[in-house]
Amino acid sequence: MKKGYCDLHPRVSDPFGRSGEIKDGVYIPFKFGYVNHNDVFVIPPIFDDAEEFSECIAPGHGPLAFVKFNGKTGIIKPDGTYFINPIFDAIRNFSEGFAAFKIKWDEFEGEWGYLKPDGAYLVPAVFVIAENFKNGYAKVKTSDNAKLFVQNDGSRILKSFDEIADSIINESDFDDENIVGIPFSNKNGYIDIEGRWYDEIPKLKTN
Repeated sequence: MKKGYCDLHPRVSDPFGRSGEIKDGVYIPFKFGYVNHNDVFVIPPIFDDAEEFSECIAPGHGPLAFVKFNGKTGIIKPDGTYFINPIFDAIRNFSEGFAAFKIKWDEFEGEWGYLKPDGAYLVPAVFVIAENFKNGYAKVKTSDNAKLFVQNDGSRILKSFDEIADSIINESDFDDENIVGIPFSNKNGYIDIEGRWYDEIPKLKTN
């Protein structure tokens, strides 16, 4: 890491408050850039909004920062270049190598998908709910209320969720044997990643 990268901080383009106002009938918008410890801009103030640099956005890829440009969200590196181009309406932190992103199709609604660190799609924006990856799976919900899991290769499992209570999405996680305990038809039981139901937890596999 180059010295000073963690010292970069977002700063509005005009610290004297002249931007964000109407001057001579012209609106001067706020723009954000990044200054160093000497309060000198090292990333020009071209962004609609800018957040602090963090190592937590994409672990293992160094400090990064969320920015907005022309109303869209992206992620920049400390040298000012884009890690993720600003073409999304929302991006979450990367989790297990993937980040949920949102693309709106009207003012209020949109759909979620998942990004790889190189900006390619793991899954395009097709979900109304998309949670972060955990233990190799991400919980999602489609516009027709199908509840399932996305795997880290982009494939989807557990497609037959019609009678499974909502808590499968909100509370339950797969254990090491890929078995999850859930409420189902007013009783508790277990389901595996192929969607097979068990009244009792199945015996663990032995060699």
